[in-house]
Amino acid sequence: MSYAPTVPRNHDNLQVESAALLASRGLLGQIGFMSRTMSAAAAVVDFPGALEAVVGEGERVVIERSGMAVAAIVSLADLEALRRIEDEADLEAVRLAKAEGGDSIPYEQVRKELGLA
Repeated sequence: MSYAPTVPRNHDNLQVESAALLASRGLLGQIGFMSRTMSAAAAVVDFPGALEAVVGEGERVVIERSGMAVAAIVSLADLEALRRIEDEADLEAVRLAKAEGGDSIPYEQVRKELGLA
């Protein structure tokens, strides 16, 4: 089964925005941007082909259900790059929160107020 390279539906600017974000993080050369779209049913039938597209050809495979993108199969390099970006975003959120100042709330108090303790 063959898959035509496409831009994921409903995400017209996703690759451009992703490229800009990755370039700003020095990660642009580490991952590719071609993606292939396939239905969930096709992914079940030809998972080895989808995996080969990712591992062997450097593609991302976007899985659709009822014409809507719902998941993706990506390389380990893509996943690691995403984790680094998420970690950087988390650290930036912490820096911003600390810069706001104010009183800190003990963790146990937050858990109790949220009904988690």
